Amino acid sequence: MMWQKYAGSRRSMPLGARILFHSVFYAGGFAIVYYLIQKFHSRGLYYKLAVEQLQSHPEAQEALGPPLNIHYLKLIDRENFVDIADAK
Repeated sequence: MMWQKYAGSRRSMPLGARILFHSVFYAGGFAIVYYLIQKFHSRGLYYKLAVEQLQSHPEAQEALGPPLNIHYLKLIDRENFVDIADAK
């Protein structure tokens, strides 16, 4: 993509356009990386075993309530961890 040079400017693209372009580029990249992290975590063995255990206990599903998002992991949640002492 060729940008028209502006009079008195050595840059081929104005600063505002560069900021907008880079913001969109980095936001899109962040969204893709976040999606891929969720996808790879949902393929993990520990996650699959936990989902299988949950699906085999209807009373636990009832206590959690609908809807249950299987492949959505809230990665920024502070309670989203597994303590070795509490894992069963």
